[in-house]
Amino acid sequence: MTGVDSAKAGGGSWYRDIGGGMGAALNAAQAMNAYTISDRGTWLSVANKGDLTVLVEGDPRPSQSLSRDPAQSGKTSRAEAGIG
Repeated sequence: MTGVDSAKAGGGSWYRDIGGGMGAALNAAQAMNAYTISDRGTWLSVANKGDLTVLVEGDPRPSQSLSRDPAQSGKTSRAEAGIG
């Protein structure tokens, strides 16, 4: 999604591409006793947190980059989306 190849960027053997969404990532992290990054909405909606805990929250630096740009979907022109 970001164009970063995790294996080439030092991901190596510690990186796991679970091939799912954030809910699946939280479930996998819980099952593997691992770390992951999640948005608050997914965190609140996942029931299977097990021993997972929030380590960092409220940091203003991360931006919400999980939203979709409607012009990128191919279904909406930039003018219809109000961005061009």
